[in-house]
Amino acid sequence: MRSVKIVLDLLLTSAYNNHSEVEKPIQETEKFMLEYAIFVFVVIGCGLTCHALGKQEGIETTIEHLVDNGMLELEEE
Repeated sequence: MRSVKIVLDLLLTSAYNNHSEVEKPIQETEKFMLEYAIFVFVVIGCGLTCHALGKQEGIETTIEHLVDNGMLELEEE
């Protein structure tokens, strides 16, 4: 009787470990968090780059507009 109990316990433990979903969500959550962190990093980098380029382009365009309309004079060096 004791050997039957040991065999059944081993079978149940093996079946539980093979079909357990306990560890899978943790691993998927870690993968999701890594993907989310990479996405946030890329979006922030893209936003900062766009801001810097837009600011530079805007300043150049504004100066050209002011010079063309005679509101600003530039000294040639």
